[in-house]
Amino acid sequence: MILIGFMGAGKSTIARLLGKELGRPFIDIDTEIEKNLEMSISEYFAQRGETAFRQIELEVLKLALTTERIISTGGGCIETAEVRSLLKERQDVIFLRGSFDLLYERVTHEAVASLRPLVNQKTKSELAALYESRLGYYQEVAQITIDTDDLTPIEIVQEIQQLVHN
Repeated sequence: MILIGFMGAGKSTIARLLGKELGRPFIDIDTEIEKNLEMSISEYFAQRGETAFRQIELEVLKLALTTERIISTGGGCIETAEVRSLLKERQDVIFLRGSFDLLYERVTHEAVASLRPLVNQKTKSELAALYESRLGYYQEVAQITIDTDDLTPIEIVQEIQQLVHN
């Protein structure tokens, strides 16, 4: 299972809960990248830029796709054409869709915002435009879309389980 969605959609939380519920390991692509780079994504962004980051993200995702893990992707991975191509080949891509206002609220809390380079570089209207520009990509590659605004993480996991097992 591969979870996609904009930053703040809950991909990491849901992957962790799903892994526990299903007894399967999970991988958070962003965490894996930080482990491999031995620095935060924010630091890497500042030093090398987004293009270099997206290439590393692609390589880590390719490796993760060869495993049976539940995968939590980064919100922007979908901007890379090769990532979209890889995900279109899959039958287990789940889009966690939240409204922009709720996601914005989640990602702009001080402790969380410091971990998200784009939040610190863009205005709210620029982030809204980024959200809108990515929506079509998420929808293009996902087999399942779950509207998460009114659901708790446990309810999202239950809905995924229901949809996947039917």
